[in-house]
Parts: sequence; structure tokens; C-alpha cells
Amino acid sequence: MRLPKYEILRQYIIDIARKHENHEKPLPSEREMSKMFNVTRTSLRRALKELIEEGMLIARHGSGLYLSGISIDNVAASELVLPKILVLSAKGRSGFFDNWYMHVYSAVFRELSKYPVTLFPGFLVSEKEDMLHEIEMYNPDGIIWIRPDENRTPLLKALEQKYPVCSLLGIPDGKSLTVTVDYQSAGAAAAQYFYNRGCRNPLYVGAGGKEYSLPMIDLFFAGWKKEWKNLTGKFDQKNVISQNGDFKRFFHDRKNAKGDCIFCHSNVYYGFARDVAGSAFENCPIMTDSSFYIQPPYSMVKPSVQIELYPDKVFSIAVEKLLTALKEPDKKQTEIQIKPEIITKGK
Repeated sequence: MRLPKYEILRQYIIDIARKHENHEKPLPSEREMSKMFNVTRTSLRRALKELIEEGMLIARHGSGLYLSGISIDNVAASELVLPKILVLSAKGRSGFFDNWYMHVYSAVFRELSKYPVTLFPGFLVSEKEDMLHEIEMYNPDGIIWIRPDENRTPLLKALEQKYPVCSLLGIPDGKSLTVTVDYQSAGAAAAQYFYNRGCRNPLYVGAGGKEYSLPMIDLFFAGWKKEWKNLTGKFDQKNVISQNGDFKRFFHDRKNAKGDCIFCHSNVYYGFARDVAGSAFENCPIMTDSSFYIQPPYSMVKPSVQIELYPDKVFSIAVEKLLTALKEPDKKQTEIQIKPEIITKGK
């Protein structure tokens, strides 16, 4: 789906309003704007009608269209144009947000709220080949892209030629504004934690796989698996349960009763904690990979330890790096991979 041309005009109006343009000066005429944006009068009038109804424009009979509001006479305020930060995630499109995304978005917004910026959470609607044009329409000063999908790599490369782009919590890529987690060393640290406490038969809940291709989880699992092989010389793949595995059947099957500790990814913790209840495993030491897990109602199964992949500093660093790139574009920056921290919790 290509971006409707009237949306381009809408963004033009929004941008000049954001920049405190003179409210006593009329906008260009319909004919001028039609030519400027290569839109028909029908599309133009649709956009203008919506903007008038939304209160952004005022139509003065015989005089033309004006921005609504009061002209700003204060010099400092009139010159203040706040940097516009566009926030995108995954494929850039709208969609449902699971618990992880809700926490990450709220953390990004919280950090951005500490600075004089304008925030625009973006949800792209155009086809992949038109996304660059759509993003350009929003006229951002900088972009934060949360876990960009691998299919967006060409788009990211094109955007980086025009704007500072901070890739957040995705696969390490060596780019100067990337802020992410050392997922593989996190998996290794989780394995070391259990091994150092005498555990020898770990269960791993929430692996990726063919059904669910999750590059970050795959890296974490690779670190976990490699570390167990290094520590014990072996790794039992039968002790691994995938994202869409039958948790209840696994934990209530007596053949699996040898497990003595459990690692569970937080995005599947709700189902895990519900299904492990009443099994031989409910009193095992349990670790999650973040505090974003949801506890199912009436379940007494709680993690005793957490490996914190997403501390607050991840988000503060990302915002600081992006704003530094806006203020000092020539300043040299390098990718940052956050090292995991293990937090012991009361059971």
C-alpha cells in the first residue's frame, strides 16, 4: 500500500505548526499546494478539511487558510524547534505489543521525556519499497528503531545516510549508534550461575527454532549451550523446550524428572508458571531473563533469580547517544553491548 498523498500534506502542516510559523501569515493557496505536493485538489481538500476539523487550521473567508493558535512573540520560544525523534520497532508497522514491547516502549519514552524533544511513535503503512519516502515525510531529526527486523536492513542503511539512527536491542552490528545486549555472553552467564551452585541437569524453556525465528533468543541459547558443553562436556537437547512447546506435558512427564534447575525466557513465563505448578519441578531454582514476566493468577511458582538483560542504563545510553549525534554529528561513537547482571530474588 502506497502512502496516500494527502498524508504528505498533513505532515507538512503539522511540521510548520511545530516550528511556530507565523500564525498571521496565510498558507499557500490551494493551487500552489497542489503543485507543491503533486496532489489533486480532491486529495488536498480532504487533508485540509480534516485539519480544519481537528483545529489545526482556520479558514478565513476571503483571506485563506491560517494556522490556528496564537502567534508567539517571545523570541526564545519562537526560535525553539525541538528535535523530532521518530520511534519505530520490528518491521516498522503497527501491530500488537506484547509485555516486552510495552515495557521497552515505556522505558524509551521515559528517557526521552527528560530532554527537550518532540516524540513521534511511528507506524508505517506503505509497502517496503516506499518506506523510505514515508519516513522522509515525517521529517525526523533522529530515529530510534527497536529491534529492527532483518528484512529492514537495506532501509536502515538508506536511513543512516540521512539521519542519526539508533538501533536498540537488536543483533550486534558494529554500527556507531547501536545499543544492544551481549546476548551470547548473557546465556553463558546464566549457565555459569547454575553450574556454580551445583546444578547439573538444567531445563531451558523458551528456545527459538524453526517455528519462531528469534535471533536474540537464538544467540542467548547458543551462549547457554556452549557454556554447558564447556563446563560439563555434554549438553542434553531433550531438556530444551521451544517457544511453542507443550509445557504441561513436558513438566508432568515423569521421564523428565531429572531436571534440577530451570531457565525460562520471560515472554513465555506466564504459560510456564501455570503449567509447571503441581509438577516435580515447581520447587526447582528458576531464572528469568528480565523483570518483564507476568505471574499467572493463583500461581505460587516464582523465579528465584533473574539475569537482567534490559537495565535502565540501556535506554538512557541509547537516548544519550542519539542526542549526542544530533548535537555533535562529527563526534566519534561506537556500538555498545551491555553486559548482563544477575539479580538474586527472594523466592
